[in-house]
Amino acid sequence: MCYHRIAKNQQYDAEGLIDIFRQYGDHLYSKGDHNGAIEQYIKTIGKLEPSYVIRKFLDSQHIDNLTTYLQALHKNGQATEDHTTLLLNCYTKLNHTDKLKEFIMVSYICKTKYLLIYLYNIYIYIYIYFTSALRCIYIYIFFFCYFINLD
Repeated sequence: MCYHRIAKNQQYDAEGLIDIFRQYGDHLYSKGDHNGAIEQYIKTIGKLEPSYVIRKFLDSQHIDNLTTYLQALHKNGQATEDHTTLLLNCYTKLNHTDKLKEFIMVSYICKTKYLLIYLYNIYIYIYIYFTSALRCIYIYIFFFCYFINLD
């Protein structure tokens, strides 16, 4: 974008660019362009505290945008256990069973020692909130990953 080129030409440092992305994201958010805002906030990953973005998009009307941001946090290796739990909850609320299965099967998650904690939290959530048909799908994922060699 134009502002990015101008900032580089003015020799802004990395923090200056991050601040520009955050401010532009805030501007787009205030104008109701939540997709555009998320694109800007994703550019700040690793520099801007994720909770700044998550708080903005935590309500149910913006769950798609929150999911996009959380996916980017994971892709960039900046996600914590809480971010992972939140992402799995987003997938569940959006009924994105394919994305949930794919996420759980991805090697960088299946190899972590925290996988069973995530799966257990999801299992409890599923048992409480979903019908028996959906429970079967999620329970299958839970037990499949449980028996994978995690070490």
